[in-house]
Amino acid sequence: MEKNIQKYAPLVGKLLIVGAFLYFGIHSIIDPATYASLIPSFAAGIINPIVLVTIHGMVEVICSLFILFSLGGKWPWYVLILAFIGVLISVSGQTEVRDLVILGGLLLLAPEYVKNNQ
Repeated sequence: MEKNIQKYAPLVGKLLIVGAFLYFGIHSIIDPATYASLIPSFAAGIINPIVLVTIHGMVEVICSLFILFSLGGKWPWYVLILAFIGVLISVSGQTEVRDLVILGGLLLLAPEYVKNNQ
């Protein structure tokens, strides 16, 4: 039983992380106004929040598909880690806890998949 857990846990974790990124990425592309209100004022002064959320959603979708199909080696993982560090620094509120958990999952799973895909 323990061997099965060790064997399948990284795959299940990968599917859960990819699922979260696909869900929120697609939702950000389809309805960016939902998340645009979370963009801090300093960033909103530089770029339109709707555009920023849409770009972030596209990055999430593209990187999650790369991870799902084991393409790109370590780069999709690192892009998502950096993107979520940026989110944690700039966005506060309810989503902070969710994003912290997702970042933790990325940090936990990335070495497993980077090692296997090089």
